[in-house]
Amino acid sequence: GLVYGDLQQWEDCISAHEKSVKIARQLFDQGALALRLGHLGGSYFTQKRYAEAIPSLQESAALHSQMGQQIEASLRWSMLGDAAAEVGRDAHPDPSAHEQYRLALEAYGQAMEHMRALNDTVREADTIRKVGMVLADVGQYDDAQQYLGAAEQMFAALGLNQQAERSRQTLKRLIEFLKEE
Repeated sequence: GLVYGDLQQWEDCISAHEKSVKIARQLFDQGALALRLGHLGGSYFTQKRYAEAIPSLQESAALHSQMGQQIEASLRWSMLGDAAAEVGRDAHPDPSAHEQYRLALEAYGQAMEHMRALNDTVREADTIRKVGMVLADVGQYDDAQQYLGAAEQMFAALGLNQQAERSRQTLKRLIEFLKEE
């Protein structure tokens, strides 16, 4: 599946990943299953097929968490949050968007737990920024400002000026939007 993905032969890629997931399930190999589900979800994600990525990423993230695989768990939870946020944005303003935003926030929360355990402050700051974006999407602007401001401060403290500026600009746009209302 990975080779087909590298070649951008997506249907073959998905098919190969689905077969490897099925085999891992038949063998009751939880480690292989978590890995294969992550590959399947990642392949859907790469193609911007976010809704299709969600079930595989959810199961993969949960399995990696259960097995104590902090790095893989943090990656899968974060990707799940990104996928759910995109599905929510695509559905907005339909009420179904709120369920996806809720899933995104829950997934980001899980990701940050693993990131903190790994002392991965860079990815934690980026995830805090993403939480701020989702909160802005759902109209919780005060909370969004707090998260975006915290992300900016974390990036600045880490010397990551480009990321700090990105958070600063997002926060600036949010404040300008609020002034217009």
